[in-house]
Amino acid sequence: MLDFLPIVFLVITGLGAIVGGTWDSTKEGTDKLTTPGRVAAITLLFSTIFSSYVAYNNYESKQQKETYKIEISSIIANQVNESIRELLAPFRALYIENTGGYYLPDEEITLSMLLTPENIKKSQATCFKDLPKTFTSSSRRTWDERFSVGISRGVHKLKQLKLVHSNHIDSNLLKSIYDLLDNGIMTIYAYSPREKKPENGKEPLHEKCFIGQPIGSHKQYLTMIKTISDANKSNVFIN
Repeated sequence: MLDFLPIVFLVITGLGAIVGGTWDSTKEGTDKLTTPGRVAAITLLFSTIFSSYVAYNNYESKQQKETYKIEISSIIANQVNESIRELLAPFRALYIENTGGYYLPDEEITLSMLLTPENIKKSQATCFKDLPKTFTSSSRRTWDERFSVGISRGVHKLKQLKLVHSNHIDSNLLKSIYDLLDNGIMTIYAYSPREKKPENGKEPLHEKCFIGQPIGSHKQYLTMIKTISDANKSNVFIN
C-alpha cells in the first residue's frame, strides 16, 4: 500500500497549486479556473492516472514475485524431503531389522530414533553381505545392495536439485547438501570378524564379514542427513 502514497502527495500538491492563485474567485463553476489553473488541473488528472497505473503494476509485480518465491520454496523443500526419504530408506529398513522385523511407516522412524546409541551400535555392526533376517521383501537384496540403491537415488536427487536451483537455495541448506555430496559417499568397505557356528563341538570359528560403512560411520552419515533436514525447515529460498 505504500506504493500509493505518492498519489496522495500528488493530489495534495495539485490542489494546493489550484487554490493558490490559479483560479478566479469572482467567477462561477469551472470558469473560476484560470488558464494556469486548467493546465494544473489537467496535469493533476493525468499524473494521478499514470501514478495509479505505476503503483498498481508495482503492487502486482510484488505479489507475483512473492507467489513465485512461495512456489519455488515449496518445490525445493519437497525435492529435499524426497531426497532425504531415499537416503534414509536403507537405514529405516535396518532399524526394522534390528527391532524384530515389525513394519513401521517411514514417518514413525525418525532421525532421532536412528541416531540413538543403541541403534547406531546395531546398525554399524550389520554384515552388509547378508540378506535381511527378520523380514521378507519382494527384492532379494543384501544390505550392501539396499544401501547402495538408496544412497545412489538420494544423492542423484540432491545433485539434480543443486544443478537446477542452486541460485535460489539458502546458503545453510546448500552448504549441508554440498557437505553430504562431497563426504557422504560409500567408501571402501571395512572387514570385521564374525563368529561362525562351530562344527563337531570345535571352538567357534571366525569369518570375515563384508561391512559397508558410508563415510566410515552410520552416525556421521545420519548426522549429515539431519543437518540437511533441519536446514530445509527454515526459509530455503534466497531471491
